[in-house]
Amino acid sequence: MSDASTTHAPTPDPARASRPSEEPHAEGNLEKIRDLLFGREMSTIETRFLRLEARMEAQAADLRADISARMDALEAHVRSELSSLSATITQERRERIDALDRATADASGGRATLARMIREQKEEHDLTAQAVRQQILDEAATAQNALRTTTDEIRRTMAHHAGLLQTRKADRASLAAIFSEAASRLEDGT
Repeated sequence: MSDASTTHAPTPDPARASRPSEEPHAEGNLEKIRDLLFGREMSTIETRFLRLEARMEAQAADLRADISARMDALEAHVRSELSSLSATITQERRERIDALDRATADASGGRATLARMIREQKEEHDLTAQAVRQQILDEAATAQNALRTTTDEIRRTMAHHAGLLQTRKADRASLAAIFSEAASRLEDGT
């Protein structure tokens, strides 16, 4: 097409304007000529297009049904998986809470057990220390008694020996008397 034909509006044909009744008839003739020239091929093409369109519509409907069925199956599978995951997560959460509760109880029980063991050790230590103190006191008392007994025995022995010495030793006064008498006899006898 040229620029002139696109920019200007077509001018009406004066001959046609004067013959308005001939225009529908001419168009009908033109249609008949087209039908004669291209009629068979056009009807074949039109039939093919109609079949192609029907086949495409059937395939589109099948495709929509298949996609819808697959989407439903996918949605059911996703819901099933989500439900399973949710149940698994809930179960794991319960197990972790239970484990935490057991660990807390064990820690508390461990603390109580440790405190009890410390208390028992302290009591045992106190009893042992008391037994050792008592044993030391008993040993000290035994040693003191032995020392007292030994001291008493030594005193008695010393007193006995002192008594023996006293009895064996002459009294000074007696000795002086003996010496005086001997001196007087010696004086008399000489």
